[in-house]
Amino acid sequence: RRNPEVHLASGVPRQITLGFLEKLLIPLIHFILMGYLPMLAARITRWSAFAAGCGQLFVARRPAYFATAGHQAIQSSLHDGVQLPRSFRRHGFQTGLFDATDIAECRMYRTSREVWHGLGKNATEGMAHPAAILPWTILLLGGQVLPWVLLALTPFLPEGVKSLAAVAAALGLLPRLISAFRFRQSLLGAVLHPLGIAALVTLQWESLARRWRGRPMEWRGRRYAHPVSVARLGLVFAAILSLVHHTSAPAWAAAEPTIGTNQVESFELDDQFGASHTVSFPRQRPLLLLVGDRRGSEEIDGWIEPLKQHWSATADIHGIADVQDVPRFLRQRVTSAIQKSRPKSLLLDFEGAVVERLRCEKRTANIFVIGTDGMILAHVSGPYGTATNAAARLEILRAAISPRP
Repeated sequence: RRNPEVHLASGVPRQITLGFLEKLLIPLIHFILMGYLPMLAARITRWSAFAAGCGQLFVARRPAYFATAGHQAIQSSLHDGVQLPRSFRRHGFQTGLFDATDIAECRMYRTSREVWHGLGKNATEGMAHPAAILPWTILLLGGQVLPWVLLALTPFLPEGVKSLAAVAAALGLLPRLISAFRFRQSLLGAVLHPLGIAALVTLQWESLARRWRGRPMEWRGRRYAHPVSVARLGLVFAAILSLVHHTSAPAWAAAEPTIGTNQVESFELDDQFGASHTVSFPRQRPLLLLVGDRRGSEEIDGWIEPLKQHWSATADIHGIADVQDVPRFLRQRVTSAIQKSRPKSLLLDFEGAVVERLRCEKRTANIFVIGTDGMILAHVSGPYGTATNAAARLEILRAAISPRP
């Protein structure tokens, strides 16, 4: 049904499954989406947390796709089924999910190895994310596997527990059987539902272990490094937030700029080499501050080259990495990693004092124009933007740095 409010729609095709592991794991795409995504909230809100999709089938409205930079905005991701809808919603566009069983079909993988590695390659951007894997493990094993384990132990259990386990097992299996008929899925996979869930949880933990060990994921002849391993945590901050010596400038979509009028006090921060840097006011030239936390740092890249090109001769440009979420026991390791990867100084705000005073938006890039007297003249947040939006946003900054008489 046509819905003018939806700018990105994703359909879940009929899944062709021939191998055993395909039958066991692939149908769980439907089960996870239908069983755990609050569909009503996903339809009536634009919260990115409720964004979901299937990478096999996307339909987008052209203006919205180019306004968000489409797949270019998530080029570092292996999970466009999650990241593309989230990108649209972060830019204010609604997304939708629909059943495409009758109009499309797809065989995702052809061997058991492909199934395991294909589902594992992007797991850490979904259920295997460090903040999500434990709740998902408890939810899935406790609700879908534990009742069957209890049924196997019925000779040793009281009658009340036996009955409760039987009801729980039936309620867990029933949606899989209905889905098998409704979406033309494998009946064998539905019957072996507890085994499939156990395999899925195992896959998530294996993927997370690979991530924390820093082992790259190989897919279709390419190697994708996991940048969030403990050993490489500092490298990702440095690589993405090294604001002066990075040259790439993708044109990503823009958020609405806002103008600030807050006074910034002088501050002092150490760089990765332990050298102390004082930013004081009044000063001789305006100051451009580029600030991003771990999530917002993904949007910093597109800003670096345009700002250097326009204002390196007329303004001071500093980058601040918001690393206040790094645990204290990891700070030295992060600092050492940045030292090895970046020869030029990058200011590190481990305590978050400067970031909090600037009132930075979380999970996005923050660009501040600060006058010679310490007054915030402009604050632009979000990705750099498409050509049209970028020009307008640069004009905001230009007007703040070099006000016309």
